Amino acid sequence: MRTVCGLLAFFLLGSIPAFAQTPKEEISAGGTFDRYSAPNGYSLDMGGWTGSGEYNLRTWLGGELEASGDYNNKALLGRTSVYRLFVGPQFFPFRHHKLTPWAHILFGEGYYRNSIPPSGGFPAKVNSDFAFAWEGGAGLDLNIKQHWGARVQFDYDPTRFFGDKPGQPSYRISVGLVYRIGKR
Repeated sequence: MRTVCGLLAFFLLGSIPAFAQTPKEEISAGGTFDRYSAPNGYSLDMGGWTGSGEYNLRTWLGGELEASGDYNNKALLGRTSVYRLFVGPQFFPFRHHKLTPWAHILFGEGYYRNSIPPSGGFPAKVNSDFAFAWEGGAGLDLNIKQHWGARVQFDYDPTRFFGDKPGQPSYRISVGLVYRIGKR
């Protein structure tokens, strides 16, 4: 029975249409939902955007540049913005097919800004900081047409703004589109 299941899985996976070749470059953009732990200890649900460009060096390995921005407006807690810029490798363990799983580990810089409005006689205040950041995540691309695909991804990206405070973990899910250029 095990052999039959193995052969069946082999033929099913082999029959997945492969729009077949690895693209040379990919550009993606999408909307995000981010659960962010702010430096002052409270959690924020943030909406935002993400965009990335990938250059595929091999059928299983690419280099990625990613930028993102997430936002929240909580009246007396202020307007919070978190921006990140990352670079690093992206892995395609099963190469490119109709359904392409991938993973990445990225390193870069994060920027945090919180502007608190004046309230109860207290003046307005702005807190901001830059910090080293990294991101680990995985995603799934579904090819829709020869050059177009849909992408869903999940990322974990902790930062340590304001140095001596505990780190701020962030869990982000994003959904968007991918455009593929050229063939490797």
